[in-house]
Amino acid sequence: FRMKPRLWSLLLCTGSFYSLVLPVVPKELVFVQAIWRHGDRAPLKLPYPNDAYTESAWQRGWSQLTNIGMNQLNELGRYFRTTYNFFVSPTYIPSEVYIRASDSDRALTSAQAFTSGFYPADGSLQWKAGELWQPIPIHATSPGEPDLLTKPTAINCQKYDDLVDADDDEQAKRFNVQYSEMFDELGEQTGIANFSYKNVNSIYDVNRELIHDMVSKQPPWVFKQWPQYNNRSTMDIITELRTIRMITKFNSSEKANLIGGYLLNDFVTNAKRVANGTMENPKKMLLYSSHDGTLLSLMYAMGVGNDMMIPYASVLIMEIYKEGNGFLVEWLYRNDTTRAPYPMTNPNCGFPCTVDNMAKLYSNVVLSSYADQQRLCGTPLEECSRSSSMITYVLGVATMLIALYFS
Repeated sequence: FRMKPRLWSLLLCTGSFYSLVLPVVPKELVFVQAIWRHGDRAPLKLPYPNDAYTESAWQRGWSQLTNIGMNQLNELGRYFRTTYNFFVSPTYIPSEVYIRASDSDRALTSAQAFTSGFYPADGSLQWKAGELWQPIPIHATSPGEPDLLTKPTAINCQKYDDLVDADDDEQAKRFNVQYSEMFDELGEQTGIANFSYKNVNSIYDVNRELIHDMVSKQPPWVFKQWPQYNNRSTMDIITELRTIRMITKFNSSEKANLIGGYLLNDFVTNAKRVANGTMENPKKMLLYSSHDGTLLSLMYAMGVGNDMMIPYASVLIMEIYKEGNGFLVEWLYRNDTTRAPYPMTNPNCGFPCTVDNMAKLYSNVVLSSYADQQRLCGTPLEECSRSSSMITYVLGVATMLIALYFS
């Protein structure tokens, strides 16, 4: 159908054109929940016995956030301030935002660096002249408590371990043969006896040294090119193998469900409560500071995993919008500071997706309790019962404290 020029002009002049256009129902942002990976960090330990860069080379020691990592999370906080300035107050208000981190130094420090960008102190908020940072509450589980939300990979689950070990063993058989020459040399050079595919994770940490310009003491094998492996460098190959090992932990619905099902349930449940108006002491924003394995488990449980690693300071965002009488959910993934976040679309739900459809889509994936997870993990019923009682008690106390905090 093509409108003749005279008719088009007539409609524009008379305003009759507007009757041909369907009314646009504005959508209103009502809730945001996000989870990010911590920033750049030091290795967890000495990458290999002969490594010249010991803990003294790292300003804050093993596993701690670096200056680069702090800047990465500060940038993420500033991005959130720019993006959601219309939605949350520039001043921290406890009734608006709740921030939680795993009980690890790098996640807690990342959350603090994030708030320095999200809530910069200026004007009357400056508690010290010239100081742009201000203390903001960060919540975490008590040391040693199972953390199903921000560090589910640390939860004991024998079934999950068996699934991962079986796949890892198959990969090891293949790559131990394919890269036997390189592995033999690495065993001699690194001090790791019988070097194999299962040692690539520790060697990968040499990349962290290179990022921080720790180059002068690096041995030749770090930069060696291997003609028999398409002239790739040692670290290129190690990085590829480490990625395969990491993705193998989550690349099936069963593995992802066991580890990420509870976290996905948290997002879905909060979305439903927002839509139903049943969230007690509702917040505008819930923010989780966590780890790459946590994001991977969530993404694969959602069915949107892409077999790629999670860069530092990457964030997965769930936005809930009210549109007319309904509620829509949009998932966004930001892993690149140079472009807008990627829409995360499940082909069975679309973008945006209604909250009701999302809840139905993931109804067979989510896990509503620690006991549910442990049953799927194959934990003996009596052991599960003891653990569940303790977890129920701990979660009950935590819920009470959070309720008091929110009130």
